[in-house]
Amino acid sequence: MNKNETSLVEGLRSGRTKAFHLAVTRYSASMLATARAIAGHANADDIVQDVWLTVFERIDSFEGRSSLKTWLQRIVANRAISYLRSRPPEVSRPGVEEDQSASDWFDASGSWILPPPVWHEDSPYALLAAEDLQDCIDKHLLDMPDSQRNVLVLRDIQQMNFAEICNELSLSASNARVLLHRGRMRLMKMVNHFEETGSC
Repeated sequence: MNKNETSLVEGLRSGRTKAFHLAVTRYSASMLATARAIAGHANADDIVQDVWLTVFERIDSFEGRSSLKTWLQRIVANRAISYLRSRPPEVSRPGVEEDQSASDWFDASGSWILPPPVWHEDSPYALLAAEDLQDCIDKHLLDMPDSQRNVLVLRDIQQMNFAEICNELSLSASNARVLLHRGRMRLMKMVNHFEETGSC
């Protein structure tokens, strides 16, 4: 932890209102993004509010082995996954094709062969396009089977390693890699379509 974060954690542990306000302001946006990606927009606000209540009550359990942001994101991801587990089993949707050809994008270990280019949002048009793309990504994440979405979010957004993901989701390593591959392929197809047509 850096000095500012250490001071913030001390403030939270001391019950200072200003520290709680600062933490909520600083971290809620990224927590909401994670909750939305896993459990959907309709449930994200409730999940994040519930997590903040938990954090306020249990900040003493934070040991500082990771950053405060990472700790908060893990709690959000765990809470969102628990929410999904509490729902009835998902029913597969007919007519969804899965392209198994990823040799142009990923190597055998699942790493990028060539990372996608960085997008520069330096014009109003680019900003609008980026916002439209984010809406499209959110939509496609929600359309994914829960298992694919969970692995994709934990690996590519939360940066968890496969051992942690397998433990969290009760998956074998091979199953987790297959789900990650399929989730990435779905998003890549969507992004390619968006770039070609400008529509979701």
